[in-house]
Amino acid sequence: YGPRELWSKGKLLVLTSHGTALEESALLEITDYAKNGGTVFMRADYGRHNVDNPDEEWALLKRFGFTPPADAVQKDRMLRATPVPGEQFSAQGESFVLRDVWKVPVRNDLQTAASFDQEKTQAALSWKSVGQGKVAVIWAQTIVPGHYPFLRDVATWAGVELSSQASTDLLWTNFLIGKDGRSFYGLVYATQPKDTVSGSVQWLKLPAGRYRVTELISGQDLGIHDAAALRTTGLSAQLAPRALAIWKMERQ
Repeated sequence: YGPRELWSKGKLLVLTSHGTALEESALLEITDYAKNGGTVFMRADYGRHNVDNPDEEWALLKRFGFTPPADAVQKDRMLRATPVPGEQFSAQGESFVLRDVWKVPVRNDLQTAASFDQEKTQAALSWKSVGQGKVAVIWAQTIVPGHYPFLRDVATWAGVELSSQASTDLLWTNFLIGKDGRSFYGLVYATQPKDTVSGSVQWLKLPAGRYRVTELISGQDLGIHDAAALRTTGLSAQLAPRALAIWKMERQ
């Protein structure tokens, strides 16, 4: 969540942290965001409690028109979920693992985007239209690390243009634009706690041109690269456990 000015103009609002208690003003801001065309991706208990009205349970979920789970969350239970081909996922959609799940049946009044492998009648991810926007609810408290690729599909579904792509899920990336408009920064983080991670990263939104690439932490000059190559072939990374690389790509 956070200050409204940071997310209100974006296409996707992801609510998967431990924000179970929200003030009335925050609940209104989030529901208005969806009604006005935004896409919300939330865990079921985000905004469960209304700080200004303690009697209101499952506040945000109900305001979006979802029925709350009938039973308590199943703590520490892990289940693999498989996407259902449709608006949100293609037929090539990859499975993912969730922990701390609720038992929620597949419903005819909701679109089921994913169900659990072991219990096909139990929804893992549901969505519906709300006003001019969309709301997707994940029926779990935890997305197991290493099983995040499906969130890229969610972002694309929301209309977000992806700025980078890694060849392995073990490399997390970010893409920043410098204030001068000529410098671009690619951040890559190795999530493995023990092993070296190798892979490549493509910078999908890099404008046309030629760029001098420098790795800022080591100071290594990687020479001049064409934007087309940086978008398709990308840059190779070999990072120690929990290590970070920062590439500066400066247009020549």
